[in-house]
Amino acid sequence: MPVSATRQPHGLLFIGTILPLLVDSLAGPYEDVPVNPEATNLDYEGELSVVIGKDAKNLSSSENPLDYVLGYATGNDVSSRHWQNPQISGSQHGYAKSFDKFAPIGPVLSSPLAIPDPGKLRLRTWVNGELRQDGNTDDLIFDVGAIIRHLSRGMTLRKGTVIMTGTPR
Repeated sequence: MPVSATRQPHGLLFIGTILPLLVDSLAGPYEDVPVNPEATNLDYEGELSVVIGKDAKNLSSSENPLDYVLGYATGNDVSSRHWQNPQISGSQHGYAKSFDKFAPIGPVLSSPLAIPDPGKLRLRTWVNGELRQDGNTDDLIFDVGAIIRHLSRGMTLRKGTVIMTGTPR
């Protein structure tokens, strides 16, 4: 199922360091990523993206966070490292990752039926044919279920929310 770049008014985008980003940061997999003149020292990280399929809030220990997942996609977490410098950003990294279209995802949204354990996926990132990242989701600092449970504390994760899980160590 292709991932649409349509912006939904009720979804948010979170990235691995648990930063809420503006929905305009989302982009389709084949869209150009415009580089604003303020965004310098660009970098990227290939990440597993989780799309929430039904609203979740304050998940209890008896609830399985993966039951709230619509599907999984690849994501490119684009960052302006300039804006991650604590002297410039005041240690607020969200801006560095929130430029328009700095979070392309897709092109496929895989069902949880096809991926019963998101902790057993290999993530590889190529740039111009060169392998730059080769990791596994079992090396994430927090597993997908823990990320969803944590983000649902006191905050509603709306259907359509995209969570980028971070780059494996």
